[in-house]
Amino acid sequence: MTVQKFDDSLLQPWRMGPLELKHRVVIAPLTRFRAKQDTLAPNQLMARDGNCKNWVQATFVSNEAGGFPGTARCLTE
Repeated sequence: MTVQKFDDSLLQPWRMGPLELKHRVVIAPLTRFRAKQDTLAPNQLMARDGNCKNWVQATFVSNEAGGFPGTARCLTE
């Protein structure tokens, strides 16, 4: 069995523009299912960053793309 050395570069600080990140581990934008069912639009709680540190709130781009209740959508007529 071959043992590979762990590459710790993911855990090293990284500068992204004016931001200094403590490490390079990131996640994709997520939704928290907080949109109102009647409008399916992002609400004030989403706009102010809620209770977690999501930098980006994901939205679906069409009714067909959003298969879960309470997910925000970004639609036009």
